[in-house]
Amino acid sequence: MAHHVFFEQANTFTNLERTQIDIHKSQFAGTTAQNGLNVKHKSGSITCNINCKEDQAVKLELGSYDGAASTSTLELATNNGGGQHGTELVFTNSNGKFAINRINSGTATEVLSFIKTSNNITCSGAITDSNGTTLTSAEKAKLAYITISNDANLSTMETATTENATAIALRTTKGLNRCLEKIAAICDGRKMYPDYLKSAGTKYITTTNITAAQTGTHGQWIDVNGSSIVYKPPTLGAFDSATRGTVIYKFSCVVGKVDGAALMTFQLLIDGTEVEAKCNQIIGSSGFYGSHVNFEIPIQIDSGLSNSAATAVFTNWNSTKTLKLQVWEYANSTEFQLFKPHYFESGYEDNATMPVVKPMISIETFGYG
Repeated sequence: MAHHVFFEQANTFTNLERTQIDIHKSQFAGTTAQNGLNVKHKSGSITCNINCKEDQAVKLELGSYDGAASTSTLELATNNGGGQHGTELVFTNSNGKFAINRINSGTATEVLSFIKTSNNITCSGAITDSNGTTLTSAEKAKLAYITISNDANLSTMETATTENATAIALRTTKGLNRCLEKIAAICDGRKMYPDYLKSAGTKYITTTNITAAQTGTHGQWIDVNGSSIVYKPPTLGAFDSATRGTVIYKFSCVVGKVDGAALMTFQLLIDGTEVEAKCNQIIGSSGFYGSHVNFEIPIQIDSGLSNSAATAVFTNWNSTKTLKLQVWEYANSTEFQLFKPHYFESGYEDNATMPVVKPMISIETFGYG
């Protein structure tokens, strides 16, 4: 590439001057190794540009003259010394780090950095929102959970988020006598999943599989098969300075006569203590062919009252309790059987094909929540 130097008047150059011109020609032609190009104006107030044609690129390349890998640092910076103020862009090839630094009295402080290998952006100092409010550590931590992998209309997302937040608020507004849990099952060995077992090793209650009728024993209380359950209600909220709620125990089964009549009484036990409110008393006669017993009793939770299992009232229910039914048969002449009717379709008790009607058990918890 030819280079021409023009002068307005003839001059005679010394050998030293001709040598310097040759050196500069070689440096601008890119044929001589050099430390770099320093463009500076003596007044310090003139912008210096490196320009090129429209379809070409201006490059500041980081490397070595002999082609070897470089670990140098490329800086686009203001003067770091002499008490200067400004900003600088720094790329460090050794670790692939790009940084924006603030220069304050000649001292560089990193403001924003990006490391190629981790694809993480590190911000130094405080982060503020559009209102000028500094984000807390908790708010900055939440930013780590926001990921947008594709193009997204943030305005639409904001509207949807607002609607969802409103829906969540409506669903979480506490109310009195709200059903906090209901579990129910047929007593055939199936499972129920109460809230208190959700984090336990065994997450369910298995019902008893009733496969045969149960007869009474006259003159004494016996446990009703399938009626026992170990339970603890969900956490109840406080209302009017007290924790209040209701647990309703339900058990349903078929009763049939064995002889000419059937006479029985049911009772509920909580951790072995009889609840004074007895349940259904089934009275039969020669025309008694069967009935369906629906046992239901509410157990009150109120921190403003006194504990009394006998009256089914507890100040709290923070540990499991065992609930079960017992049944009493009055005499040999008033025998009965549970889970099997006396008549069914064209069959009757003496027929061996009479079906076993499996009972049902359920627990419902209501409270402030």
